[in-house]
Amino acid sequence: MDFCAHYDQNSFDPDYPGEPLEFFESMVRRILSPSRLPAPGARPAGPER
Repeated sequence: MDFCAHYDQNSFDPDYPGEPLEFFESMVRRILSPSRLPAPGARPAGPER
């Protein structure tokens, strides 16, 4: 708790012009899409050995 009070919370600027969550939705969906996630038990992609 002391860390947050002294360092973490003070790092946020409430006046910083941030983006709403909806701005990131398409990016999150693209990263987590089934075509990007390997099938269970699949070997990681990489150079053939």
